[in-house]
Amino acid sequence: MTSTTFSMREFILLIARLHVWSRAALSSAAVLSVVAALVEVIGMISLVPLVTLAMKGRPGFLSRGLGQAFDFAGLTSENARLMACLALFLVVLLIRCVIVTAREGAILRLQSGYTAYLQVRVMEGLSRAPWSRVEALQHARINQALSGNVPRAGAAAQMMLQIIGAILVVIMQWLLALFIAPAIAVFAVILCALASVAFVRSLRKAGEIGARINQHGISLAHISQQFLGGLKLAKAQNTQSDFTTEFEGVTQEVLEMRTGYSLHQIRIRQTITYVAAASAAIFLIVGKFAGIDAARLVASFAILTRISSAGTMLVTLVQQVSQSLPSHTSVVELLHDLDGVREAELLGEAPAPVAGIVPVGEAELVRFENVSYQTGPVPRVQGLSARICAGEVVALTGDSGAGKTTMLDLMTGLLEPTGGAIFVHGQPMDGRSSAAWRDRLSYVTQETWLSNDTIRANLVSSRTAIPDERLWWALEIAGAQLLVRASERGLETRVNEHGSRFSGGERQRLALARAILRQPEVLILDEATNAIDPAAEAAIFARLFAALPNLSLILIAHRPSTLSVCRRVIRMQGGQVAEDRVL
Repeated sequence: MTSTTFSMREFILLIARLHVWSRAALSSAAVLSVVAALVEVIGMISLVPLVTLAMKGRPGFLSRGLGQAFDFAGLTSENARLMACLALFLVVLLIRCVIVTAREGAILRLQSGYTAYLQVRVMEGLSRAPWSRVEALQHARINQALSGNVPRAGAAAQMMLQIIGAILVVIMQWLLALFIAPAIAVFAVILCALASVAFVRSLRKAGEIGARINQHGISLAHISQQFLGGLKLAKAQNTQSDFTTEFEGVTQEVLEMRTGYSLHQIRIRQTITYVAAASAAIFLIVGKFAGIDAARLVASFAILTRISSAGTMLVTLVQQVSQSLPSHTSVVELLHDLDGVREAELLGEAPAPVAGIVPVGEAELVRFENVSYQTGPVPRVQGLSARICAGEVVALTGDSGAGKTTMLDLMTGLLEPTGGAIFVHGQPMDGRSSAAWRDRLSYVTQETWLSNDTIRANLVSSRTAIPDERLWWALEIAGAQLLVRASERGLETRVNEHGSRFSGGERQRLALARAILRQPEVLILDEATNAIDPAAEAAIFARLFAALPNLSLILIAHRPSTLSVCRRVIRMQGGQVAEDRVL
């Protein structure tokens, strides 16, 4: 059965993952659910002699046994026995309240803990997965998982345990009813069997709607991302209404689905309420004509009423879980997609060491031997062979789509070759060594990434505290020192979403400063200075080489001013080296 329909397998999958996450939390909640159901049955049992005494009914087995206990305790008067039964009932009721509170607290902690666990697992999966898998994922799917599906999966876990509690209550109360009035208990089972036929169909519908809502949530997240990313251009061209119209259409479809299903749930609950009330009335009339003792009749009626209430809650919970399970399945599928192919260090192996910084000269830094990389019908690089030595300043040029960025991504280990081999300091690069190799790199991409935080937070990508003098040192090399000092709060100035507070050139300077802070062995720049004027760019490179004299610099560039700092140019064409010349 697919993930778009109701499936018992999805229930089992949720329980299994809860068990993997925390066996103790799951066991605690389950045990408290069982105890709460037992105490509730004990409470109903204690109600029977209380009703019998209050209504002067014929004493049954429970009342006779309790009467013998009262005789032993010296409680002979009817009022004393009535007050004792009332006290017993209230004590049991109080104990039930305490246990139910503990159970709900355990279930709530399990829900919040499991939600946090899934969110962390998604983030860990993103950080550990090979870049080729991450870049193939739709970003809206990830956002939907973190903001929508994971919370719904946590809620499904909570409702799952509430379902277990409700089932236990129904079963134990029914056994009690079977003991007090067997014919009525059998009649209740027949009614439940008839209702379950229509109920299973409703569960399938709930699962289908949950899957469709999940897909629509991804669509809404995708539209929102595209809208925010292209809002400036859309406003400039007066096309923002296109995004709004598309968003409104998807929202309206989701609204109609939710409304239709909510009305369907209301009809089911009202039907159950009507059938339960009609059955209770029939039960009272039949019991009266059958000569059932009034006290036993009232006690049985109270038990069946409790069964009806628990059954109605059970139906609602199962429908809600069925609607939420596709969200949990979607999160699990995302984790599988991220973990399907993992680098070697994820298997518990330590990163392979990489040689230290090699002196400038002819020592080999990176070598490509007949490297290919292909994920679609057309290879992105094919038969690529090149050698870069330590301390070189190398430019990669070529038309768009020639394979320049792919070559850099292969060099950093973000992508793994589908053919050939890459060597770092003469050693083959694999999953283990690439992780250690990346510790020695700084990579500034075409898209200058700045988070909506302070300048300091954007410069320091790790949690390690870095002295301010180091920050100002990097900012000065990147030519951003005056920019930051002129900002209203210096290093504590917020850069706004995507760094929109600053111009493109200013954002590039901040990104360069962040890369320089790592004091890398190799600095890789992918069109990372194209928004900075040539004179300022030349000054930045001069300060950079003075501060880091052993630096190996590999950059993608097309401007003559940028190429002038290079001593070697590799021209790419069709995923291969078309020309390799020394300037």
